Amino acid sequence: MNTAKALRLKSKINWTSDQFLFHPRRNRTIIYDLNALTALEHYMQKTLSDITIKHTPTKVVFQQYYYTNATQGQRRELEDTANGSTKGNNEIFNSTALNKLKERLSRLYNKDVEFNLIKQHYPYLNSKILAQYIALNASRYRFRQIRRSLFKKIPLVGGNPQQNDLNATSALRWIQLSRLGQQILPTHLSGVKIQISGRMSLRKGSARTSVINKSIGSFRFHSLKNTMIDYAKVERKNQNGAYCVKVWLSSSVVT
Repeated sequence: MNTAKALRLKSKINWTSDQFLFHPRRNRTIIYDLNALTALEHYMQKTLSDITIKHTPTKVVFQQYYYTNATQGQRRELEDTANGSTKGNNEIFNSTALNKLKERLSRLYNKDVEFNLIKQHYPYLNSKILAQYIALNASRYRFRQIRRSLFKKIPLVGGNPQQNDLNATSALRWIQLSRLGQQILPTHLSGVKIQISGRMSLRKGSARTSVINKSIGSFRFHSLKNTMIDYAKVERKNQNGAYCVKVWLSSSVVT
């Protein structure tokens, strides 16, 4: 009896359906961006920062910072130009290959494509570049040698050395710091922290996993108005296994 009643009630339910239509070109833009990022990474083959893509109705702009050990001739040419100008960048990169890449991306997006490639003269000006720089050199040099070489060259300004609390910073705090970094302008570097974890030994067959933390300068997390934190993580593999490089850069900002 109950079963028959349930069947009768079920037949009286008015079913409704909703349809959602998405613009096909907007959906494809995400896929296009992923393909473009992969193509740029294979083309550059240099220590790169995260790529920023800006879409306009008629143009797509790719902006990226990069670092490379330039020769003396290239350094003189870069000194004659403005900081990271287009002329200096075209002399470092193969213009023929860059134009071919631009043509292919233009056909992909059906728009004009513009590259804004800005050279960083020092690896410690960007956390992603510094993390990649350390990861690449970790396969040839010991971390102690890399640390000494970097810490001698990094010009820190202001602040007294104090114990940092990076590991105690909550996830919400990191979100606040990252949002703050998009609204303010950094003036100078005040602190650097490097952490390498994993199998980093240069000796083949070594299976020991270790964690190394080194820092220089000061980190101020209680004053969001005067500090900006730039964080990046890079993972690499060597003959013994995988290792991870994390970098924090603390910069004083214009208030």
